[in-house]
Amino acid sequence: MPEIKPLKPGDPRSVDRYRITGRIGEGGQGTVFLGIDEHDERVAIKIMTSVDASDVESRLRFQREIEVASKVASFCTVRVLGHGMTDDRLYMVSEYIPGESLQQHVRTRGPLEPSALTRLAVNTSTALVSIHNAGIVHRDFKPSNVLLGPDGPYVIDFGVARSFGDQTVTVTGVLGTPAYMSPEQLAGERVTPASDLFSWGLTMTFAALGRPLFSGSTIAAMAITLRQDEIDLSGITEPLRSIIASCLVRRPESRPTAHEVLNSLIVPSARPDSGDQPRTGERGPRVPLAPSEPGDRSQPGSRSQQGDRSQPGDPSQPGHPSQPNPAQQSHPSQPWRPGGDVAPGQPWPGQASQPWPGQHEASQPWPGRHEPSDQQWSGERDASNPLVAPFAPPDAPRGGVPRPRGAMHPGGPDPISQPTGAAPPTLFSRRRAGRLAVAAALLAALTGAGVVLVPRLIAGPSTPPSVSPSPTGFGSPVGWQPTGHFAAVTGVATAEVGGRLMMVTASEDGTLRRWDARTAQPIGAPMPGHGDWVRAVATATVNGKPVAVTGSDDKTVRMWDLTTGRPLGNPLTGHTGAVLTVATTTVNGKPVAVTGSDDKTVRMWDLTTGRPLGNPLTGHTGAVLAVATTTLDGRPVAVSAGKDRVLRFWDLQTGRQTGTPRAGHTDWVRALAVTPDAVVSASDDKTIRIWDLASDRVSTIRGLPDVVISLATISRGGSWTVLGAGRDGVIRGWDTAGEPVGTPLTGHAGYVTAVTAAAAGGTPLAFSGGADKSVRTWDLSRWSASAMAAGNPGHSAGVKAVALTSVGGRPVAVSGGMDKTVRMWDPLTGRPVGSPLLGHTDQIMAMAAATVAGEPVAVSGDAGGVLRRWRLDTGAALGKPLLGHRGSVNAITIINGVIVSGGADGRLHRWNAATGASAGPSMPGHRKPIRALASTVVNGKPVAISASEDHELRLWDVTTGKQIGAPLTGHDGVVLAVATAVLDGRPVAVSAGADRTLRRWDLITGTAIGGPLTGHTDWVRALATVGDRVVSAGDDRSLRVWDLRTGKELGKPIGGHAGPVYALAAGRAGGTTIAVSASTDWTVRAWDLRDQ
Repeated sequence: MPEIKPLKPGDPRSVDRYRITGRIGEGGQGTVFLGIDEHDERVAIKIMTSVDASDVESRLRFQREIEVASKVASFCTVRVLGHGMTDDRLYMVSEYIPGESLQQHVRTRGPLEPSALTRLAVNTSTALVSIHNAGIVHRDFKPSNVLLGPDGPYVIDFGVARSFGDQTVTVTGVLGTPAYMSPEQLAGERVTPASDLFSWGLTMTFAALGRPLFSGSTIAAMAITLRQDEIDLSGITEPLRSIIASCLVRRPESRPTAHEVLNSLIVPSARPDSGDQPRTGERGPRVPLAPSEPGDRSQPGSRSQQGDRSQPGDPSQPGHPSQPNPAQQSHPSQPWRPGGDVAPGQPWPGQASQPWPGQHEASQPWPGRHEPSDQQWSGERDASNPLVAPFAPPDAPRGGVPRPRGAMHPGGPDPISQPTGAAPPTLFSRRRAGRLAVAAALLAALTGAGVVLVPRLIAGPSTPPSVSPSPTGFGSPVGWQPTGHFAAVTGVATAEVGGRLMMVTASEDGTLRRWDARTAQPIGAPMPGHGDWVRAVATATVNGKPVAVTGSDDKTVRMWDLTTGRPLGNPLTGHTGAVLTVATTTVNGKPVAVTGSDDKTVRMWDLTTGRPLGNPLTGHTGAVLAVATTTLDGRPVAVSAGKDRVLRFWDLQTGRQTGTPRAGHTDWVRALAVTPDAVVSASDDKTIRIWDLASDRVSTIRGLPDVVISLATISRGGSWTVLGAGRDGVIRGWDTAGEPVGTPLTGHAGYVTAVTAAAAGGTPLAFSGGADKSVRTWDLSRWSASAMAAGNPGHSAGVKAVALTSVGGRPVAVSGGMDKTVRMWDPLTGRPVGSPLLGHTDQIMAMAAATVAGEPVAVSGDAGGVLRRWRLDTGAALGKPLLGHRGSVNAITIINGVIVSGGADGRLHRWNAATGASAGPSMPGHRKPIRALASTVVNGKPVAISASEDHELRLWDVTTGKQIGAPLTGHDGVVLAVATAVLDGRPVAVSAGADRTLRRWDLITGTAIGGPLTGHTDWVRALATVGDRVVSAGDDRSLRVWDLRTGKELGKPIGGHAGPVYALAAGRAGGTTIAVSASTDWTVRAWDLRDQ
């Protein structure tokens, strides 16, 4: 048991609602205190001393890390209960587990006995399976981060350590403890789940031997140690010795997954085939550290022995399998080489005597050309992800989770049928494309990929796109893709490929991806090749073929065939620092790339030969963060800017600086864009400047809410529009006079790191990528007049629940997401309110809000069957979780101080809203899951109305728990939504569902009112009433408003979401009538209903 030490003078005595009673420990990150809540429950409170709480980026990154950590199953790690800031210090509150670390235990009691060691291995590998399934790489798995609790081991301290480091970090960017780091981590490369398996093997070795396998205490010492040819595992008995040996191979792609390690532990015949094993007491094997060849079957767990992994279906939709990502079906079966698929000396496109790489191969098909399987599972489909169809491969078991086809031993048992946290094809380890596509579908970020600041230029053609005049209005989302990249998107460009517009994105995950520009659907496999973050991408035409040009932190420039997705030629070398920005143009009829670097230089490259043009262009006194190309007096020029705050112009025909440098910004210049007459720049000084090329005149856009880090321009109807994407997650538009244009475009969670614009079929489109790893497309020719406020309050996944209430006299929308967080935001401004409310360990499916005992309270329910109550004015959790459901909580309503919930078990459950105590036994009746609830007063009694997959609605007396009357029938499918209203003094209900209709009901007589209301073209998932109107929404992504009395639709359908709408709320706010909608496109939007 850990010793609780007394508090020191100056230590805090309380944090939030917790009393601090002692010190648990202190480390490089901060101090851990023992706290007591109002129910005398103990918690651990870590106050971060190593984090600058005054820095916005640090606070956002800290918040993101906490949220990612909260996604891991609570059985294997301590639950995160909350976080915030106290006395200018960030803090985190977590579950308190009495126990000592594995490090402390072994040092005081010696090595573990074989049976205890096996139990530890099983439990910790199970934890890694869960962590990797959540899309997380621990990065610092070591004995001190394994907590031996009274009911088993817990893995702790992941996420935060990656972002902020600790006292064991000796090299910038290399995080972890040297004695337990993998070779790729020591080398400063990007790490994958395979790195955790190397660290796991070293941790198990420590537990078995009582000492670290490697003695190096610094990164340099460890790097020297790992150069030895073999390591000694003598003293460890079988079967664990062979399992550890398979994890300690140098090549990460040759290590087993956590899933395979666990299989081999619980089914001995599934372990690696290591040949004749020594008897107990004999000297154990020495494990070679030299890399093995790809596909070498002598290495346990090699890629040749492992099959693809498939993604799970939506846990909220049991029995509905998922369709694998189309990109997953067209990958080569061999692992990627670190340098890509191009052999040294492959020809450049200008060398006509030799063909282009892949020239005679079929290109990747566009989405939609594959016929879907004709095998369809019964039951409800999953509309959470537009890429997921209601089909499954023929060999998938019911539930849509195909059995993994690979194991550590071919043909061995596979008792665990669940997906693995497959690694992306990152820099040191090039995993198979199929594994990348599967892991992408998990919708989870690698640790630390959440909120980052990326210097970025939007590089496009030398002349920005121009389109025909368009109607008044600006900015409606038309495409959205939440997954694909494993880290922040850093660059976006477009090109015409095969007669269609393609979007190309670059990412911190070291890859490029191609997308259909209209729909944001992926095209082909990810494109690896760079050895570090890809910072920028631009497109060009070389010998009639569309190519992409990229710059990377690996100091190289690369070219890519956009038809085949393959790299072209060898990397272009010359820069001595990271290549941060790329633009393309033509000079004397030849395609040329212009790049800017951290080495303070600008370089030109001939794209037909792959050779540099002239010497580096020097003059900047700091890193070059942005370049753009244009013409000046009829001559091609490049414009560059960066940390020295000055814009410089370069004659691309002579390679000399031309004109007068433009100064005026007072901080770094992050982005550049051009029009035929001007250059536009954006700076950390929170201004955008528009520089007239024909004069010294400059227009300045001031008062920006945050830094703009990416720019684009597009011509609309003869006038130019400037687009700026910023740290506040918003894309805004201005004309060249600096006046705002249209409505801000919102939807990204976190920074919008890249934006560009192009025309498709005469329609102006914008394309964006963000720190949330998503890409989005926007139609700049239209915007719904009903849009009032739109945004993402911070969710990093789809949103399926929303409620509208009042807190302190102002309207507040409360949303619950698939990211397991509850968030509040102002529906009039779209701005977040307070901090996220953490505690759920599964996606949130239902939300209700009401005033309880004079206080604003929200109740949320998740797919794991847990309800939680929240004080909205303080953000505090109220009491303990409410348990009792068997399966998902799908619906919640609150009436007369009673919470009524329904879900997958087909029963209604009642709770006292003030105390959380049970308000009576559960109420059975429905034969299938309950999908929606509403409540009202009927004949003086509080009544709940439930809607179910059994096609029925039922009325219930909330006080007695008895059913009222007969079920209401009439729908021809699953009933997904219900709401109530009072018309002329009579209570009525309205319902909707899979039959795409709305139906009205008189709750006194239990009879239908009129006929069905038709108009929706897909399932209707959500309803909300306000006065005599009802708002409906669903899978067709539109909102419709109806007159409850007449049943007539009011106005036109309201469009704006890029994904199915799962939840609605409506009410009065700011003197107007509003609706609030939540969608799987990650956004929550508000709509003004005055004109409907």
